[in-house]
Amino acid sequence: MLFIGSCLALSVAAGVLNYRDDARDAAAARADTRLQRPLVSTSGRILLLVETAMTYDTYVVNADGTGAVRLTHSPPMPRRYPGPAVLSPDGRRMAIVRDDGISLVRIDRPGESTPLPGPGGWLAWSPDGRQLASLGIDAHKRLHLKVFDADGSGEVRDLATTWPSIAEGYEQYVSELIWSPDGNRFAFLLRTVIGKSARGAYNTRSDLYLAPLNGSGLQNLSRENAEIGVAGDLAWSPDGKRLAFRSHRGIGTVDTELKWTDFDIQLHESRTNQRPAWSPDSRRLGWFNRFSIATSDPDGGQQQELTRGRDAGVQPAWSPDGSRLAFVCEEFRALCVMNDDGSGLTRVIDVRSGASVFERGAQRISFPVWLSE
Repeated sequence: MLFIGSCLALSVAAGVLNYRDDARDAAAARADTRLQRPLVSTSGRILLLVETAMTYDTYVVNADGTGAVRLTHSPPMPRRYPGPAVLSPDGRRMAIVRDDGISLVRIDRPGESTPLPGPGGWLAWSPDGRQLASLGIDAHKRLHLKVFDADGSGEVRDLATTWPSIAEGYEQYVSELIWSPDGNRFAFLLRTVIGKSARGAYNTRSDLYLAPLNGSGLQNLSRENAEIGVAGDLAWSPDGKRLAFRSHRGIGTVDTELKWTDFDIQLHESRTNQRPAWSPDSRRLGWFNRFSIATSDPDGGQQQELTRGRDAGVQPAWSPDGSRLAFVCEEFRALCVMNDDGSGLTRVIDVRSGASVFERGAQRISFPVWLSE
């Protein structure tokens, strides 16, 4: 009983300390005159994934919280989680994988979709917006990376036909295909279930691959540096010089010269959805930790916690001009926008509000993506 009482006392004490820390951080944020600067602009539009009890659908909304328009009308059953929008480089089209293949949705024509004959799978746009790529793996553990015209014309090329087999483990699956900004290569993750632990849990390994557009070879970057584990959430810098990702420690990057970096962060409870975000000039990374939306340089230096004491927030996204960040706050129920230094923090949408701009039944929002202005 003494032990239980001691644990209870420690738990209560920890709660009091956390409360004091939160109050101290909030007071510091209120006293920081730099944070009093208003939002530099309310212009722009943002894509959001909106969850209801029955569906996941994509909306576009103005950065001031007005003018929400529903772009997709997913069938209620089976409810399928689509993940972030696969948006064309010019911000005018969105690619969606459906049961019968791929559909293109025009941002300026909500509710309309055009089916494509191309294969489903993980999708990526070419930098010029003319082509789409689709990544999949078949029952024989053979990769298929197919490239085809985004208007449905022309032939479908499978770049993986000459690649060696990567078959391994009990099961394998692919994820997170991204096309490099220079258009010359792809990056993706291959996840392999390699066995079970003594308790029956599956042991899974993730490998980061690069594949050239000409299909000449496949490179497993994870074997170049086994010390830094690539856990997911790939993001190519706009200048094409670095890949950022969620590592087992926090945030990692690898550049074109295969120089790796990795830095610790205080992981948020939703660590499986870290999603580092690049600023448009490739000089800063946005991410989130237990306490705040944060930014740093690509090596983890010059870290700044922008929302500490006000809102922890998740999934930061930079505006096209780099002046603002949008993010999801209050356990995925509100959309916030702020200046790139943390000032001007504004809650622009809250799905719990009776005046919510979304259709009735909205419960959560996620994955804000700015449209080009």
